[in-house]
Amino acid sequence: MKIAFLGDISLNDNYTFLYKDGEKPFEEIGQVLKSNDYVIGNLESLSVGSCGENVLKNPRLKTNQETLNYLSDIGLNVALLANNHAYDNLKDGFEKTVSFLDGHFIKHLGASTAKGEERRSLVLNKDGVSVCLLNYVSKDTNPSLPDDADVYLNFFDEENVIEDIQRSKSLYDYVLVLLHWGGRCEGGMYPDWDQPSIARRLVDEGADMIIGGHSHTVQPYELYKGKYIFYSLGNFCFSDIKNDNGTTSFMDRKKNCFSFVPLIELSNNSIAVNEMFTFRNRDGVVVLTGRPKFSLPFFSLIKRSKVCWKLYYFISFKISPMLFFFLSRNMSFKEKCKRMDFIKIKRLLMK
Repeated sequence: MKIAFLGDISLNDNYTFLYKDGEKPFEEIGQVLKSNDYVIGNLESLSVGSCGENVLKNPRLKTNQETLNYLSDIGLNVALLANNHAYDNLKDGFEKTVSFLDGHFIKHLGASTAKGEERRSLVLNKDGVSVCLLNYVSKDTNPSLPDDADVYLNFFDEENVIEDIQRSKSLYDYVLVLLHWGGRCEGGMYPDWDQPSIARRLVDEGADMIIGGHSHTVQPYELYKGKYIFYSLGNFCFSDIKNDNGTTSFMDRKKNCFSFVPLIELSNNSIAVNEMFTFRNRDGVVVLTGRPKFSLPFFSLIKRSKVCWKLYYFISFKISPMLFFFLSRNMSFKEKCKRMDFIKIKRLLMK
């Protein structure tokens, strides 16, 4: 069985215009992925609904059902829905998305409108090999669900995850854990301090591979007891987000427009990563850029020393945002001073 794993998939905003214009932004990646039995990815932009949006969530992602046809060009046949944008377009948008997926024979897991069903696993079978997929989202990614939300997400709870792994391990050949996690380090090039220890505990309990996302950046991977742990695959496809107030949340062209795609093969007695590719999003068009390169020595240091990790976190999430704001040339120094939100800065430093 051959499986390709994609990072965050969001067919928002500009993709709706590309689709209306008949553009084919996934033609190259489709050729690379078509030889796999399954293509699995995290679907973050769901269809618009007729009942509004979740105003507690900001920013929100949305697309329309016709633009979701791009999923066929990608070759996606398993959509992961345990993520922090699953309720952006309320129950109606969720149901329209699920209806589209079902109508196009795309399997899905991780969220449901029926309470209890969100925890169900998905089992893939081919040539006598069975693979169990478990999909979770951590609360620190801020799904911002209202108390009366009628879409249920499979939230990460380590005790429940271990229970799911152990039960599935006794029934199937392989158990793959797919995580939407690491909210505190969104935008970071390395995972949060506790993510490596969590991932290793899950491997100790029987997980055969951990594949993560949410940071919108490509983060390092590692081998632990012969099992791969991918902390974040980055953005497979993502457009700049147009907000309701007229502003635009721009993707960082250096960090947010790259994706890491591992291609794995599973047999009766082994699981192996056959290939690893990186893709770049160039104004919506996803193109192959080659094999990935990671700063593994530095990652090896910060995951072992909390002092080094705290230094990395302080520089990346407290100092760098303010430096980039003041060094950018998109407005005058006077205008920057006017736009400074001292309350936001205080929250940033206290975070």
